[in-house]
Amino acid sequence: MPKAARKIVESRKYLVFSGIFVVILSLANLVVAFKPKTEVQVLAASTANNTEKEIEFWQNVVRLHPTYRDGYIELTKLYSEAGLNVAAKQAIEKAIEIDPLSIKAQQLASSL
Repeated sequence: MPKAARKIVESRKYLVFSGIFVVILSLANLVVAFKPKTEVQVLAASTANNTEKEIEFWQNVVRLHPTYRDGYIELTKLYSEAGLNVAAKQAIEKAIEIDPLSIKAQQLASSL
């Protein structure tokens, strides 16, 4: 077979292969696009339970990093949300002790 004819055959093979590849990708894309969506249902605990878990989390954070001002600020918010006003005041006092110039801590303290 002449060299020019071989190039044409190779080019056609390439085009056919490329075309088949594009068709397969398109079909796969259609399958994914029209696949029924499954809803993910999250079983959320009650808000009180979530607040307790968040309080526990931030208590662990400040236990491991006792000079982390923002940990005490988060605890203050959570304690206040849970109605634990004495604990909230103690947490914000600790935050202010760590960083007396913190505007965020000062504002939170004045709102308690």
